[in-house]
Amino acid sequence: MRNAWRLWGELSSLERVTFLQAAILLPLASLALRLWRFQVVYDTLQEATSLEEDEAREDALQEAQRMARMVNAAAWRVPYDATCLRRSLVLWWLLRRRGVDSRLRIGVRKEAEGLLAHAWVECQDCVLNDAADISQQYATLL
Repeated sequence: MRNAWRLWGELSSLERVTFLQAAILLPLASLALRLWRFQVVYDTLQEATSLEEDEAREDALQEAQRMARMVNAAAWRVPYDATCLRRSLVLWWLLRRRGVDSRLRIGVRKEAEGLLAHAWVECQDCVLNDAADISQQYATLL
């Protein structure tokens, strides 16, 4: 337990806030996806945030990577199933709220047992919350 508190103390304020937001938003994302179709949830979150098209932030990728680590950390420590879609949806929305341009990606690939779907987030053509080559393993739908 001391180690966890020591690690918490080493986090920046952005990382702490992102962790806490993710811990709250992950079950809400799960509930929203149970109540409404994905497209409705996605469109609603997209409309709730707007990005300044002309604002290119130099630190955006580093901030996005730190936020992705915190969303993943929250997903590992919460007592519910935080699937790739839920984690990616939350990360994408948190990034948009901070003004960081990112893309929610959903891909599929054919396996022996059928189609396998996966979700991840990209920022400046870098995968944030998965393996760097994940987009090469799936045919991207979104």
